[in-house]
Amino acid sequence: MKLLKILHFKNEYYEALEKGINSIFKQLYLGIIDIIQKDIDQQIKLNAKNDLLYAILNGKLQYIGGHLEGQLNANLTKEIKKIGGVWDKKTKSFAIKDFNLPYDMRIAIGTSEVRRKELNNKIMRYLEKYDIEIPELEHYFFKTINNIEVDFKDGLKSITVPPEMNYEVLSKIAKDYAENMKLYIKNWNETSIKRLRDKIIDNTFNGYRSSKLITMIQHDYDVSKTKAKFLAEQETRLVLANYSKARYKDIGVDEYIWRARHDNKTRPEHKLLDGKRCSFSNPPVVDLKTGRRANPAEDYNCRCVAQGIYK
Repeated sequence: MKLLKILHFKNEYYEALEKGINSIFKQLYLGIIDIIQKDIDQQIKLNAKNDLLYAILNGKLQYIGGHLEGQLNANLTKEIKKIGGVWDKKTKSFAIKDFNLPYDMRIAIGTSEVRRKELNNKIMRYLEKYDIEIPELEHYFFKTINNIEVDFKDGLKSITVPPEMNYEVLSKIAKDYAENMKLYIKNWNETSIKRLRDKIIDNTFNGYRSSKLITMIQHDYDVSKTKAKFLAEQETRLVLANYSKARYKDIGVDEYIWRARHDNKTRPEHKLLDGKRCSFSNPPVVDLKTGRRANPAEDYNCRCVAQGIYK
């Protein structure tokens, strides 16, 4: 009996897939950024007789609930005080009654509100019509499996020579995982659109804040980037688990030692299995409540690995 070299999970197994998923998610946000950029380009062309009116027309300053807020500087602060603005430390804005606003400023505020509302409406229409395009993903999984195969063979150098992997089996594995990934991407895209629409509606009810809109888009894209990494890593771990199981079977290996990480991310049941002798054909119980059985990495976001036992 001999313990085989552990086939550890590597970042290089999933990094290309992560970039691919992220580029798909990014398309949704590029469309929104394009709409915002065109609005900004139109703002630059606007004319105003002073800096205060220009800042309002360009969305740098907004009049909401009796307060002027936004991107203030020394010159704007001076102009606002001239028309009776009083600094409010709590809201970090200038309080000023609407009846104290000069006529030309009221016109600028009204024009700005109409433009911000139209911007929000354009984004909403874009989200309603957006249809995600998902390219073929099989090549990412082919690359992953090839990298795993190299490491697998390297771990068996001094023990045995495994048979070559059947290309049809390899193709089926890559295709199956690619199809699953497409469903995950489509579902996440639908979730993202709903989330963005809810945030746009919230922005509408809170005064069409341009600054808040831009920050929200950036934050939401960051969430999608995190999701891309998670999906790529999770699916690649499953590929590693199932592919290594198939390859172990090719050399007559059914038993393995369960290896778990001892940190706060590891399930208690998995920690209990660490170091235990198990088998692929009769997986151990991983959920004491339901009696569910699984091999390492087959559970959601599981980072455990199987160290094969060669007889």
